[in-house]
Amino acid sequence: MAVSYKTSNASPRVIVQANANTGDIVIAGNNTVSNVTSFDAEEVNGAAISQVSWGAPVDAYWAVYRGANLVGVYNGSGHINYSAYGMALNLDASANLSANLVGSANGTINIELKKS
Repeated sequence: MAVSYKTSNASPRVIVQANANTGDIVIAGNNTVSNVTSFDAEEVNGAAISQVSWGAPVDAYWAVYRGANLVGVYNGSGHINYSAYGMALNLDASANLSANLVGSANGTINIELKKS
C-alpha cells in the first residue's frame, strides 16, 4: 500500500493512509478531480488536517506539505489530535497535500482531514 483513502458518505472526514511518499493528493474539486471525495456529487472546497498518527525509524521523519508550504514535521512515532484542542491545520486547505518520508523507506502515516 502506497496510499489509501478511508471515507464515508455520512462523514465530512477522510483518512489518508500511507507507508511511502504520497505524491500530490488533490483536495479541491469534484469526484473527477479530487482524491478525497466520497460520492459522485460531492464538491470539496478544502480540507483541514484534524489528526495525524505516524511512525518512522530513528533519524527519519515525515514532512507534510500543503502545496509548497511545509505544515508539519513528525519524527519517531506518535499521534496528535488537533481537533481535540479546538483547532486544525488549515493553512492552504484547498492546496494539494503531500507527505514525504525523509531518511528511510519504512514508515507509516495516517492523516485525518475534515472536508469543507
